[in-house]
Amino acid sequence: MTSQKSLKNNVSANDFKRSLVGSILFPAIALVVLFVFITFPVIQYVTSETYLMEKVHHEYTMFLDSGSPFFYTFELMPIGMIACGMLTALKSFGFLLSKKQVNVFLSLGIKRTTMFVNRLISAIITLFVAVLVPMLIIFIINIACFGYSTHLLELFLYITSLLFVSGVTGFALASLMLMVSGNIVEVAVSTVSLTF
Repeated sequence: MTSQKSLKNNVSANDFKRSLVGSILFPAIALVVLFVFITFPVIQYVTSETYLMEKVHHEYTMFLDSGSPFFYTFELMPIGMIACGMLTALKSFGFLLSKKQVNVFLSLGIKRTTMFVNRLISAIITLFVAVLVPMLIIFIINIACFGYSTHLLELFLYITSLLFVSGVTGFALASLMLMVSGNIVEVAVSTVSLTF
């Protein structure tokens, strides 16, 4: 026979798995978008004949200077990560807007704090992975092409933390608004007005 403590841990672990799977959709889309708009152009540039034939290479291939065609796309990435965080919160805590779903979720035998922490941790993990993977690929490409420098590490940490914090900020604001609002329109209007 299974003890009560073991049953609670099992229910909590299953809730964490469910919330991790439930919150993976929008960070996965963000991962693909970051890869297409940031990582793929770097890979394309480094493998091009122009790059291979140049005698003097650029210092880094992060495409962040204002003369780069990718600079304006990169300026939109934090806004996109905020939107990704908001949508992830809606996916994670969207059950709070339906009375039937609230009754089902809150009768699972899990403390509300455990349920909240499970959804918070799963969203943070998925948002972090969505940002880290493309940035890490660019970091490795830069090390392979130009070598390591502290400026490259600082740039990598800055951009990664900028995008990650943007996503977590959107998640936090939307989560807060989901908890105090009564319908999806209130959530959308209040979250967007607080963000921008």
